Formats: sequence, C-alpha cells, structure tokens
Amino acid sequence: MKIPKAKMQLVIVDWIDSAGHHGWHVPDDSDEGMYCESAGFLYAADKIKITICSHRQKSDAYHNSDLCIPICSIQKIKVIKR
Repeated sequence: MKIPKAKMQLVIVDWIDSAGHHGWHVPDDSDEGMYCESAGFLYAADKIKITICSHRQKSDAYHNSDLCIPICSIQKIKVIKR
C-alpha cells in the first residue's frame, strides 16, 4: 500500500479496528463493527502510523480532531482530488 507523501491531502482511509468483548456472550462470526472508513486531511505519516485530522486552518499547520491509525490496520487510502 502506498502512503501519500504530501501533507494535508484530503483522503479516505479504509481500515480495520481492534475489538473485544467482556462477559459471557454467544459466539458468532459477526465482525461488521471492525471495518471502518474515515475521511480527513493527511497530517502526518511514518512507518508505524498515519494521522488524519477533520479540520485544518488553511493559512498554517493548525489542525483539530485528529485520528491516528496504525499502518498495519489500513486496507486502502484514497486521495480525493479537489
């Protein structure tokens, strides 16, 4: 998978979240809640994780509401052309 290099590109990230249960429950094959899709501005990326943010200030690097996603969880990253 190729990670976009330019900062603050608008991206959609398909990724798999970790999940767990506590207490007694009936086993099933349902893992629907584990598949996630997040959209935002690509703020940072390295070999371990990417960080996207939902809000940014156009004039500088200020951003808000960031989400860090481990590279090992990412299925696909799509750059949104604007």
